[in-house]
Amino acid sequence: MGSCACSRWRWRGPGRAYTRDKTDHRDAYLIGKLVIRLECYLPERAGEAWARLRHLGARRFALVADVVSCMQQVADLLACAWPAALGVAARPLEATTWLAALGVITDRCNGDPARLRKMGYEKFVAAVRRELPRWGARNVYHKIVKGLWEAHWPIPAGWPRSAAARSSACTC
Repeated sequence: MGSCACSRWRWRGPGRAYTRDKTDHRDAYLIGKLVIRLECYLPERAGEAWARLRHLGARRFALVADVVSCMQQVADLLACAWPAALGVAARPLEATTWLAALGVITDRCNGDPARLRKMGYEKFVAAVRRELPRWGARNVYHKIVKGLWEAHWPIPAGWPRSAAARSSACTC
């Protein structure tokens, strides 16, 4: 916010204007409002600290946009390939139990329903419990694990039986 000089002095109350060095939070808020209303002119040369903050803010914005984009793409692909899995949790891509269970399904079972069925539900829950620390969680939410277990059955008609056939059938 400290990179512009404003055209008018605005009073925040009786006898209180913003300071000349523009370091107060209220000053920053006031300057921001004036910038939005386009009441600023004469851009100041940004110092090293401001330039660094501006760069870090732009980088954070880009990283957040990338994460959101990837989450939406994964959700779209799952909606095509396995819509029942998305219905298990309210926000599945943010639920650590859902992510850990999906990690078990893809890593240990290679997405093969027969291998998952052979594993059994109790071993599946134990594997999800062991997977949770990788996702930064400790407790298993059994409703999600049970929902993913049941979402794997029955095997949809036309589901490729081998891992090679499944990967070649994927159009992503």
